[in-house]
Amino acid sequence: MVIQENRELSELIARETAVRHESPQVLLFRDGRVTWSASHGGITLEAMRAAVAKE
Repeated sequence: MVIQENRELSELIARETAVRHESPQVLLFRDGRVTWSASHGGITLEAMRAAVAKE
């Protein structure tokens, strides 16, 4: 699914997570809640590895 083509889903995710929708965007969930998010230039392999390594 391409999220840009499903506005209803992107709005639901933004509402449920309290994270404003951006594209491109990465959300990391743990135990059903967002523990890290990044968009645009903040999406790097190093940032994602650091976020996953926490906890």
